[in-house]
Amino acid sequence: MGDINLDLNSDSKPDIVADGQNLPFIDNVFETVRASHTIEHLKNPIQFIKELYRVSNSRVLIICPHRYARSAKVKGHIQFFNVTWFKRALENLGISSYRIQTTFYLLRPLEIQVEIKKRCLAVKSWESSETNYMCRMDS
Repeated sequence: MGDINLDLNSDSKPDIVADGQNLPFIDNVFETVRASHTIEHLKNPIQFIKELYRVSNSRVLIICPHRYARSAKVKGHIQFFNVTWFKRALENLGISSYRIQTTFYLLRPLEIQVEIKKRCLAVKSWESSETNYMCRMDS
């Protein structure tokens, strides 16, 4: 299956017109789900993350402007994110296998990139109380 573009606005000519906070797909149907510069437009970003996670069977990628980026404060953006927001949101959702990066331009935060790995097995270390995650990542 190739890329499927989804948008609430039919003017952008998406493959499917739908709300990202209520995706019209069955559970675990996509290998990778990617949302680029979408979450900052939504009233309920937590519900959006839940939906992306629900329809993915492997990983979720979310890219959005950092709250301090110039591109964050533009028309249509109603949410403003930083790394701490994503960490708290993912932990509150019970998602423990993720990576969050901030990209910079001229020492100023530009974007946040979140990668959630879904197929993971928690493994308790024998030597310590640390928990590690073994993940199957399909390339």
